[in-house]
Amino acid sequence: MKRLATVGAVGVVLAGGAVLGLAEGEAAPVSCTFFRVHSTDVTGFSVLSRVNLANTAAQQIATLRYRVNAIAYSEDTNSLWGLSTRSTEGTFGDGAHVVSIGTEGDVIDHGPVRRVNELNFPNDRFTSATAGTIVGSELVVRVDSAIYRIDLDPGSNTYLGVVDAVMTSPRGLIVGVDDFDVRGGVAYGVASDYSGSRVVRVDLRNGQVVQVATTGLPGGASFGVAVLAPDGALYAAANRIAGRSPLFRIDLGTGAATEVGSWPAVSSSDATACLPGVAPATTPQPTPPAPAPGPAPGPAPVPAPPPARAPVVPVSPPVISPTPIPVVPPPPLQPTTAVPPVPPPPELTTKRSYRPQPTTPTEDPRAAGRARSSTEEKRRWGLTAIVLIVGAGAAAAGSRRRRR
Repeated sequence: MKRLATVGAVGVVLAGGAVLGLAEGEAAPVSCTFFRVHSTDVTGFSVLSRVNLANTAAQQIATLRYRVNAIAYSEDTNSLWGLSTRSTEGTFGDGAHVVSIGTEGDVIDHGPVRRVNELNFPNDRFTSATAGTIVGSELVVRVDSAIYRIDLDPGSNTYLGVVDAVMTSPRGLIVGVDDFDVRGGVAYGVASDYSGSRVVRVDLRNGQVVQVATTGLPGGASFGVAVLAPDGALYAAANRIAGRSPLFRIDLGTGAATEVGSWPAVSSSDATACLPGVAPATTPQPTPPAPAPGPAPGPAPVPAPPPARAPVVPVSPPVISPTPIPVVPPPPLQPTTAVPPVPPPPELTTKRSYRPQPTTPTEDPRAAGRARSSTEEKRRWGLTAIVLIVGAGAAAAGSRRRRR
């Protein structure tokens, strides 16, 4: 994964010209650089700053177009992540959105936290989530007394979904924790109420909460910054006490807290863990960076022309043309099974067809009588004609004999 240059430990001037740093005579804490977001009122957008713990100097980078909380740094994507409840376009109606943040103030909105299983979802859909940190590829946040894990692996089927939810015990001990940092599967933060403030230790595997006896921390304020430094101490900053935001170093062995610096008072804040000696990417990283390209390949070989192919008779299903063409339905397929021969159609004729005559016709007596009478009359006329002819012949012969 590509990394950027090591962050220099230099003091920075905030907007307004005031330099924030150590009080005179104070010892410098161990070197650590982290990012912080804060809002000056309950509805304002978040301001992104870079903090150098060596002298507590903070550099204001940009005012984001989002109100962000529960931020954390991911080594896998080399970018900042968090949850947002609203943008310049208004409050989100589908719950908190997962956002990635670049170190120059650019923000990518990845959409709302997804429901990917049967795990319980908070009723407010993470709009009250605080105390963000990264464990592996998961964003860990607190809502009331429960700890939720949100998957940030873009190659996972549960990307941006809740993959684990643990109810802490005893319940209620972490309700006032606004930020925590993790080491070895154990989260550390500061719970505060009006009677005082104390460090709490949360086992993220089973939700067990243990209070650490703490002295020197004022009560009545939320601690929006909690960072575990390389020296083993917890550095925590209250949001507003007497018009400022004091930063304390807390020895986890003794529980003693010592103020080491301060910033202007804010309404809310949150911080990442100490960065691992590198600066995050200047632009948000929605996915892990692509691997570095190899050496440029040589010219591609010219492919040989494909061998000629015999025409292929289309079969079902029809071959789809590579270019859009009107769809023509394929011809009906001939059945593969044998079918009985179809008898030839009857021959056409121009003669009028008659009904067949009965095989044993019944003769009308009157018609038969008329036929017999007609036949007898024809016979008489024939006989008469014969007699006349014979008589005429005899008369002619007699006339010839007389003339002789």
